[in-house]
Formats: sequence, C-alpha cells, structure tokens
Amino acid sequence: MRLLSLLFNLAFPLILIAGLFAQEESDRLEAALSRAGERADTWRSAIASCPEELRADVRFLVEHMPARDLAELDPARIVDTVRQAHEVRARVPWGGDLPEEVFRNDVLPYSHVNESRDDTRRELEERFLERVLDCKSPGEAARRLNETIFGELGVRYSTARKRADQSSRETIDSGLASCTGLSILLADACRACGVPARLTGIASWPDKRGNHTWVEVWDGIDGEGGWHFLGAAEPDPNGLDRAWFTGDAARAVPGSRDHGIWAVSYGATDHLFPLVWSRDQDYVHAVEVTHRYIPRAESSPEPTSRLIVVARGTSGRRLEAPVEVRIEGVEGSQSGVTRGYGTDTNDHLAFEVPRGGRALVRFADGEERRVEIEGETAWVERQIDLDQDELSSMLEGDPGEARQTLWKAYADSFEHAELRADFEVGRVRTEDRESPWLAREVGEKPDGGWPLVIAMHGGGGVPKEFNDSQWQHMFRFYKDHPEVSGYRYLALRAPNDTWNGFYDDAICPLISRLILQQVLCADVDADRVHAIGYSHGGYGAWVIGPKTPDRFAAVHASAAAPSGGESQLANLFALPFTFMCGERDTAYGRIERCRAAEGALSELRGAAWPGAYPARAELIDGVGHGGLPDRDKMAEMMPLIRDPLPSRLVWRPSDQRVRDYYWISIDAPRDGQQVSTHLEGNHLEITSENVERLVVWLDERMVDLSRDLVVEHGGETRRYELSPGIEAMRESLGRFQDPQRIFTVKLVLEL
Repeated sequence: MRLLSLLFNLAFPLILIAGLFAQEESDRLEAALSRAGERADTWRSAIASCPEELRADVRFLVEHMPARDLAELDPARIVDTVRQAHEVRARVPWGGDLPEEVFRNDVLPYSHVNESRDDTRRELEERFLERVLDCKSPGEAARRLNETIFGELGVRYSTARKRADQSSRETIDSGLASCTGLSILLADACRACGVPARLTGIASWPDKRGNHTWVEVWDGIDGEGGWHFLGAAEPDPNGLDRAWFTGDAARAVPGSRDHGIWAVSYGATDHLFPLVWSRDQDYVHAVEVTHRYIPRAESSPEPTSRLIVVARGTSGRRLEAPVEVRIEGVEGSQSGVTRGYGTDTNDHLAFEVPRGGRALVRFADGEERRVEIEGETAWVERQIDLDQDELSSMLEGDPGEARQTLWKAYADSFEHAELRADFEVGRVRTEDRESPWLAREVGEKPDGGWPLVIAMHGGGGVPKEFNDSQWQHMFRFYKDHPEVSGYRYLALRAPNDTWNGFYDDAICPLISRLILQQVLCADVDADRVHAIGYSHGGYGAWVIGPKTPDRFAAVHASAAAPSGGESQLANLFALPFTFMCGERDTAYGRIERCRAAEGALSELRGAAWPGAYPARAELIDGVGHGGLPDRDKMAEMMPLIRDPLPSRLVWRPSDQRVRDYYWISIDAPRDGQQVSTHLEGNHLEITSENVERLVVWLDERMVDLSRDLVVEHGGETRRYELSPGIEAMRESLGRFQDPQRIFTVKLVLEL
C-alpha cells in the first residue's frame, strides 16, 4: 500500500501538468478558431479526423493561421501539406536531425508573407526532390535548388513582374519576379524538398535606395543557430553566406524596423515583418536577425564611405561598364564593372573609399567624373549617350529627328559589345539559347539597307550531325533573285537538336535578338525582315509569325502545320503569311491541320475589316513532305514591307516570353488573354479578356499629341492627357529595340 501511495503521489503532479498543457493547447486552438467564424467547426472536424501522427502539426498551422486563411483555405489542403512534409522528411538524409520547432515553423508552413495561397508544393517536390536526395545536408540541398530551379522553370529577375508579392504559381506562369517573388519560389522549393527555409529582408538599406528580400535556410546547429543566407537566383559557387548584398547588410541598424534585418516567422512573435509593398498587413510575424549580418565592432583609424557607380545606356537600362577609381593623394586605384540589366535593382558597383577626400571616376571610354566623398555614401550615375537637355529640345522641335538621333546613339553604344562580338563569329545568344548562323549577300544593297531573310532548316529531333547537314543544305536551298531586290540571306542553325528546337517559347526572344544584331551590325532594314522555313523550320515559321508578326514584312512556312495553342491565327491580321503543304503530307496530321488553318483564316478574314488577314494557303496536289515548289519564294517576298504601326490590333498571347506587340505591352501575358484595339484619330477603342493592365505606346505619327486621347473600354469612356517625354522614348527603345517603335508617350491603362 505504501508503494502504491508513493507511486500515486509521484504521478499526480505529472498528470496535473499534462492536463494543464492540454488545456493550454486547447485554449490556443480555440483562440485561433474564434477568428474562423462560421468555418470553425469545419476546422475542428478536419483536425479530429486527420491521422493522429499528423494532428499536432496540423494544430500548429491552424493555431498560427491568419484569419484570411482560416476563412478561405481548404482544411484538406493543410492536412495534405503536413502529410507531404512528413513523407519528404522520411526520405531526405537530414530529416531525422531537424529540430521539431524548426520543422514546424520553417518546413510545414504553406506560405511566407502575403502572397496568394496557390498550392505548388507537390509540383515542386515532383520536379526537384530527386535532385537533392544525395545531398548530405539541407544547406547543400538549398544551394543545388538555387542553381537548378530558376533555369528549368524559365524564371528570371525583372522589374516588369506583375507585383512584388507574387506566389510561386504566379512567378512560374509569368517567368518574371522581383527579389521577393524569387525568394518565395526558392523557399517554397526548399520546403517542398524538406529544407527549412524562410524569407529574410530589409525594408530600406541605410545608405542607399531600395529594399531587398532573400532566403535563409537552416543547416544544422552551429554558432549562428543553424541559419545561413543565400540570394534567390544568385547562386554563389563558394557556398552559403555569400551574396552581392553582404556589404549592404553589414550596415544594417539593430532594432530598427526599417533599417534592421528581419526573418519571417510563421509562428506568432512580438514583431511584424516590414512588408514595404503592403504596409497595412498585420499578420506576418518576424524575428530580428540583424546581429548575424553586422561585423563585430572593431576600432577603425579612418572612417570610410561607399562610392556607388551606375552606368546607363541609351535606352535607360543599366549596363556593364568598366570603371577605375582613384583617390586624390592616395597611390593606386580600384576597378570594377557596373551592374547590368537583369541584376537586382539594388545591386550596384560599390567601392570603399576614405571619407572626406575626392575621387576621380574614369569610365572605359575616357569620360571622367570627380566627386566629393562626404557622408556614408556618394553616388556617380552616368548616362552613356546623349545630353538630356539636347534630346528634350530636339523632341519639342522635331520628334522624328529625336527618334533617329536616339536610335543612332543606341546603335553606336558600347552596350552592344557582346552582340557585335557574336556577330563576328556568326552566332546569336540569349540567356538560355545560342544558335550559329551562315549569311551571304545577294545582289546590290538597297538605299534603305539590306532586306533580311532568316531561313530555318529541317530536321529537329535527330542527331546533331543530321541537323548540321540540314542547316548547311538550307544555306543554298532557296534560289537567289537579285533582279527583284538585293538582300541578305541568313541560314539559322536550330539552338538544339530537340523536336521543337525552332518552336519552343524561347525561340522568339532569340529571333528578336538576331534581328537586332543584323540591324546594328549588317545594315539590315528593320522594315524588310522575312522568315522562311521548311519542315522543322516551317513549324518554327508557324510559331514565330503568329507570336511576333510585328517583326516581319512576310513569313512563309513549308511542309509544316500550325501548333495547337502556339499558332494564334488571329494575330496574323497584318502579316503576309503564306504556307505550303503537299496533299499527300499526312504525317502528324499536317495536311488536315493546314486545311483547317485555311478555313479558320477565311472566317477571320470574312469577319474583319477590309484588307485584314492577307494570309494564303498553297496546298499542292500529288506532293508529299518533300519536293514542294517553294524555292522561288524570295521573288515573292522581297518587295514586301512591314507595317510597324497598324491602326487595328488583335493579340492573343500564347506564352510568357513575348510581352510587347506592335504598340501595346502586357507585362505578365498568359494563355487565355486577348486584346483588340482600334485607333482612329484620338479615339482608342479597346476590347479585352483577362487583361488587367495594358500599356499603350503612342507618338505624333499616330495621334495628335496636343489633344486628349479618348479611350473606350467595357462601356466606359475616359480621357487622357498626352505628355511626350524622353523617358517614354528610352523605355520603349529598351523594350522594343526597334528603330520604328521608339514612342514618346507611355499610357498605362488599368482594365
């Protein structure tokens, strides 16, 4: 009895403590569910019915869930999120080493800040988990994901992204993201692969403009608590805790909401994360981590400042420019290269220099700037082209002259050094594609410059040797017709040996880059560019023509057919597009699809305005895939000239890469959108589907700039004052890279 009494006396306090913990957990849950309103019982039911081994983790997510998510999310999704995290944890080598509090707070959560709650967890796991199963640590896995996912998903940094707080789904669909969007995508991929990850950032750099967001990952207990940082889409081969912003972060201010560094926490804390893009949100919690980024205090004999150097080209885009800095009275110099277009907006070339002195900044072309070094930061920003006042005066007096002058400065700028170097070796490159080419000139060059023919070869999904032979054959395939016009004939090699090498989403940026190269380096007339292709190359013509008709005077496709979803025939309203197919060419449904395209174009023509859809089918009796009579096409195409500014537009985007079209732009295009415009005088009529924001580019060739523009859309009429400016000229030059599409007015319409 005495033993039983002793055991009871020992057990009773433990039972009491357990009961108190259970009551506390219940209270926390009920406090959360009080924010769920009429959905509280739905959440209670989901928690009660989920597997017991998942229940505590589901409760954690619900207890700390924002009210917006309690009201909108499906409880089944939260249960599946927890299940997925446990499944992955069991597979990765480091899964058993994760502390429970880290697993719950930085692997389980389905969100980071205020992004849309799209669910990509399973998708990212399926695509990338196998890539990291041989990694020994979560840090190693995070580095590999950072090196891998952005290229495979076709995502890059751009200020043209739809918004800062994009979800991973929105970023993947658009292909563009800010530093925050890139960080959300990387952190989502990390969590999907069992790597603890969280967003970290600063609302405002203490000594320069802008905010920044990056990712921290947990890599095992160490002196810093296991957390280390990396820049999203900016992998450093030397490992974690290395990035362009390290020097900026070292100047962060402890305890400051705006100038300190904060890491997002799903679980509630005493602080909120500084959402500079949405300051009214009060549910994103944070912990301060400034101390991990600033160096330990050391005595410094002399105070220093940062000298930041920025160079911009004719289009206004940042460009890479070699720079040398000398401090008066100090021996030696420092050198570096300014950051170019496509790097983070806040990533600048910076030099540590003595405070209180004078610096001499010398650019590669000999231009020098002297600057007094006062305070913590000094800036040198140079526009490497025309004088701003001179260009503004020119715009007021003669916009056409301003346009030509700006284009000449752009064409002569050293920002095209890489493009010119590629021209010398016969190749064209973009971020993700590279193609060699062969070119020859036929006849005499016309006064306006060479017309250009881009010829694309057959082959496709065959060995490299066969595609190379087809490319060589294409260089001599079409007959010369110098009696019609002199022209430059260019045979383009497909960028790879896949079946769709000439017609994936990356081909149009490559073709646009090729046209720019030939205009700048070979004196090509931008209004007389033609594309032609046979078989594999013909499929390319069927995609390039409808996606970028604004680039061409004419396009022809032989022995090929339209691609579903990619060949939007509605876009051919102004482009002379011809296609030839043999009646016996039945493979892959070619002749049937060409007949269907002929019928669809006839319907479009019948419902459109006079002269629209000048497309023509040539279906040849008794011929199969080879032997089509198209070798004299040059004689037919050479006299044609592009119309870069048609008054009527029809645009159905079919990918996320082509964002500019004739004189309109959509920064985040996607399938399912359509916009039609009719500009007559100063009246613009717009009809659209699924387009939230449209950019309209105008100038004196299209409207009377002294009068308002009347815009009619969705039954509403609005008036807009037109204000020409060189900023619009520079931006349109950078976007279109076309001498005929340098506009003086940018009008942003929220539809």
